[in-house]
Amino acid sequence: MSLTSHLKDTSSPVYRFFAERFADVGAARVVLIPTEEPATVRGLYSPPGDLPKKPVWRLGNPVVVPELVDRRAYRWSTVGVAFDYRVRFFYPPRDGDHRVARLGATKLSELSGDVGLPRAFEELESQLAAQRSSEPARRSDAEFEQQLGALCLALALYEEVFRMGGADRSPLGDLGPMIELDDVLALATPATRADLAALAGQLVATQGALLGSQIEPNPTFAGSPFVGGADADVIAGSRLIDVKTVTASQIERVDLWQILGYALLDFDRSYDIDEVGIYYSRHGVQVVWTVEDLLSLMAGQSVDLEQSREEFGALVRRL
Repeated sequence: MSLTSHLKDTSSPVYRFFAERFADVGAARVVLIPTEEPATVRGLYSPPGDLPKKPVWRLGNPVVVPELVDRRAYRWSTVGVAFDYRVRFFYPPRDGDHRVARLGATKLSELSGDVGLPRAFEELESQLAAQRSSEPARRSDAEFEQQLGALCLALALYEEVFRMGGADRSPLGDLGPMIELDDVLALATPATRADLAALAGQLVATQGALLGSQIEPNPTFAGSPFVGGADADVIAGSRLIDVKTVTASQIERVDLWQILGYALLDFDRSYDIDEVGIYYSRHGVQVVWTVEDLLSLMAGQSVDLEQSREEFGALVRRL
């Protein structure tokens, strides 16, 4: 059971851990101030009684929204995963760049009785390597962005097969065992390609500091095996960042619990995570906190990070 599933399941001990200790999402939403970092705001802990009576900052409406005839048919979550992959292409290649998509491709082969990677996925990796070699020079090329967006959507579809444990709800399952890469890429509609290109442009326009950081994609933690192998989106320097491609204009409680959960799962401090944050890609805004500030804001009192990590560690080891 994944970390996110635990956090949404009111009967889970993980849910109860956060609900009993870190329930005050309102404080996390209110105590936010602009920073010198462009398009970035920071949350700060203040003792009870010193919190502002009104919000000092609002996420606002999204600025990147696809033009759609039928919003219900749009694969919003798949596009979100695809954009996570697109973000990694702004950085030098790493071994873990599309590890989970590879697991999904292997799963798809197993379901059809084969062994190893599907030929379509091998071709996908080859095309991705070719695109990566030219990406920095063509970052502002709209046609290139749409081509890369289709490849990233393909990665997202393979990842979903792994996350869902099968292909029953995946369009890849509908394509059958003899799937060709062109069939997979055709699943990226013009609206999807344009959407991913616009999200990439928004990132370039607003997040220069993030693009200049050293990153670790898809990090897993010492505590990950206890909650379904939990893996975060990216760690940039000492900041863990979750990328949200949502249209909602409110910071959600489960999203805050999720980034805190990742930080607490780093039992051995392998990543030296000092800060956690969310990049709202449709808004072009990054919201960040120190781990202790966010814990304290949501607890309504000063919280010791290491003590919280030990308590959370003891809990997940019993799962």
